[in-house]
Amino acid sequence: MKVIAIMKLKQKVLVVDENLDSRELIRTILECKGYDVIFSSLNETIVSNCFDVESLSAIILDLTSFELKNEEKIIQFLSKAERYPTLVLVGGEIYCLEIYKKILQRFKNISFIEKPFNPNYLVEKLNKLTAN
Repeated sequence: MKVIAIMKLKQKVLVVDENLDSRELIRTILECKGYDVIFSSLNETIVSNCFDVESLSAIILDLTSFELKNEEKIIQFLSKAERYPTLVLVGGEIYCLEIYKKILQRFKNISFIEKPFNPNYLVEKLNKLTAN
């Protein structure tokens, strides 16, 4: 009788965040849980190409990286990201949070958590998004 080992491929997560410290924190959290992490900035060229990454499982987007006054750019990005499970990090003043939440309600397959976040909660939300 032959035994065939089935390797589970690591889930690849794209993290779109301008803050280097935040990127490293998220990398540490996710790599400890078995995720493969890649990064992108909001540079237009990189963002447009990031959706072509082979075997991308999910996106984590720090929405506070966008200027709030540029709602159209936020919607454009989220429209592209919508085909992947996307976890959006939101933060800021109550006014900003309400605007972010209003924007996010337009999209399916997108969930959010507020910053600062608990590392376990981040992983839990990501696991739920990628389980579907």
